[in-house]
Amino acid sequence: MKPNLPTPEGRALGAEVVRLFETVAPKFYAKHPEARARCATCAFRPNTLPNGCPDTVMDALKCVIERSAVFGCHEEVQMPCAGYVVLSAAGGSPVSVPWSFTDDNEGGADVE
Repeated sequence: MKPNLPTPEGRALGAEVVRLFETVAPKFYAKHPEARARCATCAFRPNTLPNGCPDTVMDALKCVIERSAVFGCHEEVQMPCAGYVVLSAAGGSPVSVPWSFTDDNEGGADVE
C-alpha cells in the first residue's frame, strides 16, 4: 500500500482542479445560493492536503468526468463533495476516462 501524500505532480493537478472549479463556481452559486460551500479540507480548495495528493485528485476528476460515482466530502460524512457537485453541474455528457479509481481510498479519496 502506497501512502496518498502530496507530491509536486499532485499539487500541479490540484491547481488545475481549483482553476476549473473557480471558473464555474460563480455561475453555479448565482443559480444555487443555498448550495454548500467547499469544506476547509476540500480537494477542490487550493493548498489543502487532499488537493495535493495525486490519488485523491485523480479520483475526484474521475468522479466528475464519468459521473459513475460520487466523490465524498472530506469533512461532512455521507455528503457529496461541494467541489464535485459544482463541477458535475457544469454540464456536458459523461465521458469514460482511461484510469481506474485508486485501490486504497483511505488517504482521503472518498468515493461512494
